[in-house]
Amino acid sequence: MTTFLVPAYNEEKRIEKCISELTREFPDSGCVVAFDGNDRTPEVVSKYRQVRLIRFDKRVGKGRAIIEGIKAIGDGETVAIIDADMPVDAPDIRKAERALGDGDILIAERIFTGAPASRLFLHNSYMAISKLFFPELRQLPDWQGGFKLLRVSSYRKVSSEIIMNDFSFDTNLVYSFLKHRMKVVIYPVKWKHQESESKVSANIPKVILMLLLSLVKMRVFYSPLKGLLKSKSFLAVQDKILKSLR
Repeated sequence: MTTFLVPAYNEEKRIEKCISELTREFPDSGCVVAFDGNDRTPEVVSKYRQVRLIRFDKRVGKGRAIIEGIKAIGDGETVAIIDADMPVDAPDIRKAERALGDGDILIAERIFTGAPASRLFLHNSYMAISKLFFPELRQLPDWQGGFKLLRVSSYRKVSSEIIMNDFSFDTNLVYSFLKHRMKVVIYPVKWKHQESESKVSANIPKVILMLLLSLVKMRVFYSPLKGLLKSKSFLAVQDKILKSLR
């Protein structure tokens, strides 16, 4: 069984189209919305009784919302993580489910339509820099897209290594699967980029800084200096940085 997981930070203007399509096209699948914002998203979601809402009382980040959402999904299931702007059509989701086969995780290789040059530059630059930090990622053409399928049972095996709570969650997730030699499936998909209400495009300078700092944190985590990440000094500095960048 597949359960859809939609991370939502102030998505009242976009999420109804997503939830409506998911519940209509996949009536036998579960759906969880993980909300950490302060707008009317819960009110919109409440119209759909079959959708479970997980609500946080403060901003926790997209990654943390996904982490907590997966905890609510059973080990024997497949979770489809999808952004609230529904960037992938239902027919492609069905094809992706079949393409996953006996894989542990399926990653969308995005074929962009409608993405501005600034977003494409950010995407390509982040891919290149990430591969410098983590050479194992060089085998993948893309991994940051807001659509993935993964086996919950496989995720549980690497969950202790998922430490990133924001946009770099995807890099952290995929790298951990590769590190444990799990089967990664790449699925090319036409990507419907929606610039309106984009959280990334609205804050590109902050997003760039956060992504770079996150890569440094991940590199430290996978090094003998890992213990530094638990020090009071690091945690205090991290908290200040997150408050300024979110």
